[in-house]
Order: sequence, then C-alpha cells, then structure tokens
Amino acid sequence: MVFLECTFRLSPFEPFNEILIAQLAEIGYDSFQEEDPLLKAYIEKDEFSEEQLNSLISDYEGVEFEGAEEMEQINWNEEWEKNFQPLSIDTFCHIRAPFHPKKEGFEHELIIEPKMSFGTGHHATTRGMIRLMRDVDWSVNAVADLGSGTGILAILASKMGAISIYATDIEEWAYENMQENFERNACPSIISIQGSLPLEELNNKEFDLVLANINKNVLLEQIPLYAKMLKPNGILMLSGFYSNDLNDIKSKCTESALSSIMETVEEDWMAVAFKKS
Repeated sequence: MVFLECTFRLSPFEPFNEILIAQLAEIGYDSFQEEDPLLKAYIEKDEFSEEQLNSLISDYEGVEFEGAEEMEQINWNEEWEKNFQPLSIDTFCHIRAPFHPKKEGFEHELIIEPKMSFGTGHHATTRGMIRLMRDVDWSVNAVADLGSGTGILAILASKMGAISIYATDIEEWAYENMQENFERNACPSIISIQGSLPLEELNNKEFDLVLANINKNVLLEQIPLYAKMLKPNGILMLSGFYSNDLNDIKSKCTESALSSIMETVEEDWMAVAFKKS
C-alpha cells in the first residue's frame, strides 16, 4: 500500500492545525504529524485528489500546500505514539494514552486515544475547560458535553461524580472515538449521541452543567439553546474563542440571562463559566 505525505505550512499554526486536521480527515487523510509551522497529512495514493485538496484549502489565507511525497510501509501506531505525550493539569488530572504508563499523585487520570478527534488536553481550550471544571463550584448531577470530540470532558465529569451525562458530536468518527474512550475509562453510563442541536434525545432534559468547547460562530448561534438546557442556577462553560471575541460571547449570554462568574485565558484562548439566573 502506497501513501502520500502532504505538507502544509500554517500561519498561524493554531487554530489552523485543528481545523485542517478535522477537514482532511473527512476526505480520506488518516494520520497527521504536527511540526509547527508544518502539518503533515497522510493519505493512500489512490485516494489523493489535488483538485479536492486545493478546493478545501482555498478558504484559508494562512494555509499553504507545499507538495506531496510518496511513501511506503508507514507504521502509523509508531508515528502517532511518538507525537503524543502525556499531559498534567497541576495535580488535578493526568491525561495519557493507553500505551503510556500510569502516573501516581493526581486526583484524576484520563486515558485518551484521540485518533482524529479533538480533545487530548494539548490545546489551550481543552486545558481551560478542565481548569474551569476544577475551580467552579458546580452540582455533580446532570451534565451535557456538546461537541465532545474524544469525550475527555464528559469523562472528567464522570470521574468528578456526575451521575447523568450526555456527550454529543456531529462527526461519526468522533462519535465512535468517544465511545471507545468511555469504555477505556470505565464510564459506560455516559450516553453518546451523534448529531447537532437541537437533538430529540435532549428534549425536555435540564442540566446542572453544560460544556461547549467549539468555535465562536457556533457558540453565538447556539448559546440560547444552551441556556434553555440549563436548570435555574445551572453553569455553562464555553471555550473555542479568542480573548477579542469575549465581549461578543458575553453579550449573547447576557441576552439569555447568563452571567459570567469565572474566566481563564491561555495563549489568547478563552474559557469562561456563566451562571443562569
């Protein structure tokens, strides 16, 4: 089986790396290496279409395709393992892949195999959401994790004591990946749903905590739906937007009777918690 290694130069590297990986995965690319400012993506030679690729990246000024090189007999597991390192959030939680050894001294251990899904803790938005979950006082009962990706936040909610948890994602590969990670972390009670809001499965359900680490445009569109899902005094945690977008996010939340109670910023990425009045 012959593969092509396609190289892209990204400026800025983030968030284009995550966006491009997600879109390339949808058209047949099945492994990636991130070497800031370069992203390398791999696809079977017979499935490669330069026309399709050029059409995809034409929407992004900061993405430059540098070419494709033929490769043979790639050990994908080896390539992936050497590029995925364990991550710790203080002593609160330790995030590792199944092939990493267990590490003691943390309140929670999350075992995540990301495949093509977003959410390993290596991006500032995921870390921000984890810190909010640690620092904000929220009732550990009903939780909705929207745009769950690997399922990392739903898994953490389960380990922190949440009883009823729903995790959703629009992508089939993310839906399958999160289910594998739920099983890997002994969280079989988390209910997985493929699709986007509004979802029939969530009708007439209210939550103590709603999590949404997505992007600014989706958040602005869906914040009124998140607010309706919350119980009185429920908590909404948002990330996936830059600090200069914060006022837009807060304004939309104010329209839905949501007040900001805590925020954190890392690498200019915001994570903010709101409370429903």
